[in-house]
Amino acid sequence: MTRFFYYVRKFLQELKFDSRRMSNIILRLFLFTFVEKRFVMKQVSYKNDIYPYNVRVLLGADEEYIVKTFANLEVEDQSWEGWTDDYGGRTIFVGNRTNHRKEICFLFHSLSDMDVRTIGHECLHGLYLYCKYLNINYSFDAGEDEHAAYLMGWLVDKVCDAYHKFKKEEEK
Repeated sequence: MTRFFYYVRKFLQELKFDSRRMSNIILRLFLFTFVEKRFVMKQVSYKNDIYPYNVRVLLGADEEYIVKTFANLEVEDQSWEGWTDDYGGRTIFVGNRTNHRKEICFLFHSLSDMDVRTIGHECLHGLYLYCKYLNINYSFDAGEDEHAAYLMGWLVDKVCDAYHKFKKEEEK
């Protein structure tokens, strides 16, 4: 979201607005975006009938919710350094504090972050986590990538399904 306000400010500067007027416009945009809409975090869970780790897709989850809900956070880069606006999406492997099950979670700030490129990117991280923790060996040699290809298709299907559910709910 900070990128959004950065571009709004840049646009207003090009229109030669003075800094006081720019601040007023940006404040009004901020209030409309966060106070009027009252964005609520959304999530959808999917059970994997073949592999033991379920998938959860979260939209608008903040760091406090993630830390409170999940234990043993592991992000695709092997560290948890917080959830910032710098990422369109994030993939984490977690233990659920409520039911103690392992899950792969896909995190997105907003629907606009859930574009095809980001979904594909995050699903590849999810595939890596499945393969790592289930000792699934896959390579790009002919015939040795079939398990991974089916799993990748399933992950993309579920994240896209979550996108459509979130979108439908937003349009109400």
